[in-house]
Amino acid sequence: MPSFRHSIIGLGLFLIPLGMIAREYNAQTLPYVDASDMDRSTAVAVSVLTDAGIVEGNPDRTFRPGTKLNRAEFVKIIMGTVPNPPDVASLRCFPDIAADAWYAPSVCQARAMGLVSGNAQMGVPPAQWLFVPTRDVNYVEALKILVLLYHVPTPTPETGQEWYAPYLAAAIDAGIDLPEAPTPDHKLTRGQMARLVVRFMAWSENEFDKLIAAEARVNDPTSTSSSSANSSAQSTSMSSRSNSQTSSVSSFIPSRYDTDEDRTVRNNIMLLGLESPVLGIANIRSSTQPALIKSFIVRLTQTVLSMESMNIYAADGAFLGTAFLDGTQPGNRQYVLPAEKLGLVIPNDGEFEFYARGNLKSQSSGGQSGEVAQIDRMGIAYVGVWNSQESTEYTDDTFYSLFETAAGTITDIVNAGAENGALISGPQVRIGSFKVSGRRAPQAQNLDLYLKSIDFTVNAAGGVTVTNPTLGFESAGTRHDCNISGSVITCSNLDSGLSTFETSDRTMTVYADVTITSNASNFGLQLTINEPGTPLQSGDVQWTDGTSNFQWVPTADWPVAEGTIYD
Repeated sequence: MPSFRHSIIGLGLFLIPLGMIAREYNAQTLPYVDASDMDRSTAVAVSVLTDAGIVEGNPDRTFRPGTKLNRAEFVKIIMGTVPNPPDVASLRCFPDIAADAWYAPSVCQARAMGLVSGNAQMGVPPAQWLFVPTRDVNYVEALKILVLLYHVPTPTPETGQEWYAPYLAAAIDAGIDLPEAPTPDHKLTRGQMARLVVRFMAWSENEFDKLIAAEARVNDPTSTSSSSANSSAQSTSMSSRSNSQTSSVSSFIPSRYDTDEDRTVRNNIMLLGLESPVLGIANIRSSTQPALIKSFIVRLTQTVLSMESMNIYAADGAFLGTAFLDGTQPGNRQYVLPAEKLGLVIPNDGEFEFYARGNLKSQSSGGQSGEVAQIDRMGIAYVGVWNSQESTEYTDDTFYSLFETAAGTITDIVNAGAENGALISGPQVRIGSFKVSGRRAPQAQNLDLYLKSIDFTVNAAGGVTVTNPTLGFESAGTRHDCNISGSVITCSNLDSGLSTFETSDRTMTVYADVTITSNASNFGLQLTINEPGTPLQSGDVQWTDGTSNFQWVPTADWPVAEGTIYD
């Protein structure tokens, strides 16, 4: 695979001096067709190495993050980060390295710097030890090279230890080892190589917290506004923490992202058996020191039996985990997601935004229609990176939207007629048509989704009078008598057989006796459904799912719908 070796590990046209450039820790520079195969941490690392000209990709424009790499390839990449590699007199620095091999200069420069020494063989002089360039590089071999190159403080070897123990301990003490803690003989993939190299680079340049924030997409994922002074102080403090703390600071790799892009917080229906709309958003700011998030906390105003758990997402939609009821708190209304293993660090004077969606029980699992849910507070438990003290921080928000559980819901009410029409006088003239759409919850039991009552506002001008209103439904031979008071037509006590929208959209049409003053000019008429209402305030539409009654239209703005303009 010579073409692969020449392309992916080529030095490019320039070298980047360590510690002398402000790096952009983001995932924007990814000119690879398989970029979507990379998790966030890998994408950030590959982007950094690509920007530095250290990696370029394969001829087919792929990066292949899951492919293993050999020792020659790894050393070539590492030497690409060295600003002034030493001159070497000979390119035959190991018996199995040909002087004309594409990797010979890098391997021999690494040997001259004391980064590699060959594979020890009992009874064979060190000068004759082989490098074995085509063997896959393993985790501890990579750690040794990086620890030596970046001068990471290393403990004194102890008698009987494995040769790699001091280097592994050095990386763990500094908090720059791979968070998944591979076994010593684990063969590195190209994605892991990129993450490991960039962790050491960021640590050496006092930007480790900046890297961690970018991996977690704290604030703007492309932001690099943290000052060098803050980054330096944060990195130094993190490096000096105990092993138990540093081992938990890791690159968060989301397992999935939120598939629903609608994250607007508003009054809404929570369908039983499904994930709810966004219940609330929290923005936590760390103003005194970097904060390692230990857990996410969401507390409701009251117990909601249908709320089995909550899914917690970062601002960009990355799934952080599922919060469950905290049995240590009274009232069964607080949900907690332990998060220390995610390694999410809020930089000093930085922010972290997250949001919550509820996981509703189905009716067969105990979910109940008609329960009202509202968040009381959202926050985090955290450990101060500088003082190691535990604390809790909540948002300043004092109001969160109300939600209500249901086995089915109205999804839309729209005009079912033309935008404009001609108004005529006479008995039982069509004055407006509206289409109602609905949705049922999965495994809904005894669902009977239909309209119970609806108010239409008559907007008339130019001497138009409306009397004797009736409401008809398509494919129905009868009409329902309605009442009019002032400018409001009320159609109540609707027949479930006529107004059901459980299985398909239902179109309803309002008729009335229309009188137009004989000398009227510029006359017109339009019906509107105005008030959407809330779970606590009645609107113009009342409906039922067969178990509970609802007096509001979810997700609707004011007005709910506007009918045909007749003039």
